[in-house]
Amino acid sequence: MWQVSRQTVNTLRRAGHIPAERGPDGKHRFPEDAIRQSVHLEPGDRLLRRKQVSDLTGLRPQTITEWGQAGKLPSVVLPGGRQRRYRESDVRRLLEVRQQAWSR
Repeated sequence: MWQVSRQTVNTLRRAGHIPAERGPDGKHRFPEDAIRQSVHLEPGDRLLRRKQVSDLTGLRPQTITEWGQAGKLPSVVLPGGRQRRYRESDVRRLLEVRQQAWSR
C-alpha cells in the first residue's frame, strides 16, 4: 500500500477513482492493485520510487526527477499529481541502453 496525502484522498474520493483504505496508523492508503490498474501497469512490472531507481542506476535522485519531468525516463504521476513513480521495465531499458553505449 502507498501512503498519500489527505488532499489526494479527497480528490480521489470526489472523483470516485480509487477506493481509499485506512492503514494501521489511521492514514489513508490506496491498494496497489487499484493503482496498478489506474496507471495501466503490465503484469509482472513494478512501480519504483525515485530512491529505488537511483539505487538501481547509480544516478542522483534529483537527476531521476529531472529526467522524469523532461521525458527522458518515462514516469507515472500518481492520482493527485504530487507523487511520481517509474516503471521497472522502463528503468531496465534505460540500463540496457547505457550498457550498450558504454561497451562501444
